[in-house]
Amino acid sequence: MAYTYALYPALLFVLVWLRPRALDENSAAAVLPTVSLLVAAYNEAPVILRKLRNCELLDYPASQLEIIFGSDGSDDGTADILQSAGLPAHMRLISFSERRGKPAVLNDLVLAARGELLVFSDANSMFDANALRELVRPFAAAAVGGVCGELRLERPATEHGAGAANESLYWRYETFIKRLEGRLGILAAANGAIYAIRRSLYRPLPVQRLTSDDLVIGARVLQQGSQMVFAPHAIAREEATSTIREELRRRVRVGEAGFNALAELWPLLLPQRGSVAWMLWSHKILRWAVPGLLVLLLAASVALGRQAFYQVVLGMQLAAYLAAAAGYALEPHTRLPGWLTFPYFFAGSNLATLLGLWRSLRRSGNRAWARTGR
Repeated sequence: MAYTYALYPALLFVLVWLRPRALDENSAAAVLPTVSLLVAAYNEAPVILRKLRNCELLDYPASQLEIIFGSDGSDDGTADILQSAGLPAHMRLISFSERRGKPAVLNDLVLAARGELLVFSDANSMFDANALRELVRPFAAAAVGGVCGELRLERPATEHGAGAANESLYWRYETFIKRLEGRLGILAAANGAIYAIRRSLYRPLPVQRLTSDDLVIGARVLQQGSQMVFAPHAIAREEATSTIREELRRRVRVGEAGFNALAELWPLLLPQRGSVAWMLWSHKILRWAVPGLLVLLLAASVALGRQAFYQVVLGMQLAAYLAAAAGYALEPHTRLPGWLTFPYFFAGSNLATLLGLWRSLRRSGNRAWARTGR
């Protein structure tokens, strides 16, 4: 656990420091590439008009940009809102009558796209005006096959809860790791809010089960011998979830999708994949193993409980779990102090991972996703 949370990021930092910068962040292609921005949406009526207005403000030539919205059988008027808004010539809507799940929608949107680069985004992710220009800049290097932008989580204007603060803090930690992995060209787990790949590297996503499309798409870029890098100035913004409970429910589905993605990722875990395998084992596989390691740590502490040191260790663990339980019980009724929110968020996240594993092992046929706070 210490390795995956602390030592691995430290090793990445050292490697980035030792290795000369492979790419010039200020380089850019002489001619901007054609871009297809793809937005898969299901029941996004509360945010879809804001997303449309956000797309209209992007600083990118309309002649080089197409934006395709895909409504996955939405029944809340998402498609009607887009149609009645009057889409500009470089935007279009593809409305699917049945809900099939995000991977199936993305597969169809890619077939309809004409751009050299495919940019993927969520309906509730708002791009900074220059985000597309910054996102496509690294593609000036032929070795780059994919680029991940930076997602910044922001508290809602009326929300001051600890849930949003903890999620934002955790996301900044994850973004720091992504930035380091991107400097080494071995970033696999893009974030669904803002990332891009070369159209030639896209392979149809599996649609039989819920899967982590941003992880699979990024990993396939690496699998085909291209680099996946990070663009720190390509920024998208979302509102953080207001409660820890809400975020943990989302993490169950993220965990299930991640475990389902292993069927696509396993060739990259083999030793011959070198630094890519090291990254996946360190950042993903070991992180997913933390719930089991926590159980082993608790069992070992109990077994060694006759020794004073392990009595203290056991007491610290029990105190942390009691704090997590107290946080869960008190969150609906009061604003939680930090000494409760951290153990609650950490323990809850790992429980969500376990539940995601259970749902994956049950081989649920569920392929669709439900809208959450973000």
